Order: sequence, then C-alpha cells, then structure tokens
Amino acid sequence: MNISAQGFASSALLEAIYFQFEKNPELCQYLTLETTEKSIIKDVELTRAQMKMFSKMGIHLALDDYGAGYSSLSYLGQFKFNYIKINAVLLVVTI
Repeated sequence: MNISAQGFASSALLEAIYFQFEKNPELCQYLTLETTEKSIIKDVELTRAQMKMFSKMGIHLALDDYGAGYSSLSYLGQFKFNYIKINAVLLVVTI
C-alpha cells in the first residue's frame, strides 16, 4: 500500500490501520506500507514515530524510488525499512 506524505503525517492513518487489524493482528505481517524519500522529509520526526508504531504492529515498511531524490545513506540509516526499492537512475551506467 502506497502512503503519501500526508498519510504519514496523519494520526488518522495509524488509527484506521490499527482499527482494521485490532481483531486479527496476525494479518499485519501481510501488509507492506510503501513511501518515497520525498514523503519522509516532509516531517521526519512524525514519520519516524509512525513507522515505529507500524513496525511494532508487525507491518512491513518499504522505501520506494531510493535514489530519485536525496539519496543520503546517513539519512537512510535513520529509518528502519524492511525493503528498499532502488530507482533505476542509480543503476544506469554511463558510457
């Protein structure tokens, strides 16, 4: 499921997901929330807090389009992603 910057900034998202999985928490392991670098930098602290809550629930987190924006490895290390999808720009070799 793709999550926008507004989605991560909204406590309503966390509440909606929690409500949906409250009765069947074992299903959280089948959900992956995906966002982009651009979405994360809108509010780093709030995004980090939301991601921590999702992880505690057993939800997987993915970063999409890594390399299309800021591409800092030190920045990337501030977050705990289960998956990182690399943008093709980083994989292209110029001859």
